[in-house]
Amino acid sequence: MSDIMTVASRVRDYLQLHNPALILTLSEGQYFELSDEVMDAAEDLAKDITIRKEVTGRAFLPEDARLPAQPTILWAKMMKDNIMVCHEPISNAGKVRVVAYSGYMPPLILGEYAPGSVEASINRASPHKEHAEINEMSRAATVVLVAATLALINAPRITKRVVAGTRQSRRAVARKIGANPEQWHRVEWDLTKPKVERGERLGKGWHMPLHYTRGHWRRCEEGRGKAVLLPGKGWHTWVDGYWSGHPSYGIKRAVYAPRIGEKGAGGDRHAAFEGSEAAQ
Repeated sequence: MSDIMTVASRVRDYLQLHNPALILTLSEGQYFELSDEVMDAAEDLAKDITIRKEVTGRAFLPEDARLPAQPTILWAKMMKDNIMVCHEPISNAGKVRVVAYSGYMPPLILGEYAPGSVEASINRASPHKEHAEINEMSRAATVVLVAATLALINAPRITKRVVAGTRQSRRAVARKIGANPEQWHRVEWDLTKPKVERGERLGKGWHMPLHYTRGHWRRCEEGRGKAVLLPGKGWHTWVDGYWSGHPSYGIKRAVYAPRIGEKGAGGDRHAAFEGSEAAQ
């Protein structure tokens, strides 16, 4: 069974043969292995971002989707033999560049985004023949998913970081890659301090499972806050999506079932952003 240390070792072996200069990136990064539960929630959040883009034409990426380390290296079981290396490009301060590193093909820049804005660009280029199989929609979907994942990592109320693997395994991989043994983390739910959220009840009442409330339009009065006049619908303000509840009471999955004539969880939902080609 693979884990982040096994996959990172495979990536390092590939780079050693094809591009040794990039091994330095592996040695400088902080590694985060994401539990299945965290990735499930990140996928829910990514779907919400994508659906909002399709419905409203604008999709703000989470303000919390920032780098917890420079660079940040992510891995989950769903990524198989790939790790996502996220860093701030020298040429674009404040942005997050997402690069897929693999144990069997050259690294590929997927795209860049600015946390808390709609500004994102997807790399359409395929400099190597192996990259042609990764289409633009998959690249866009991965960039959004990475942004959602980083937002969760940066939410201390919901998640926690624990040491990944045994000390012996961390030291063995660290020697091979050139990293510090303490750079390896596993991100999972923090079940130690359940908190009551707005709308929940104490005592003889009930507690809500962790769930993500999608961003939505709410009717409001003209001139109030960021009121927007929607054609034929009156004045509304946008309420950003938010997490509520706690995983210690379970996790409530989102279900997206758009009506006929609407875009939503259909096959084109992954084309989340259109933008300029990211620099190689």
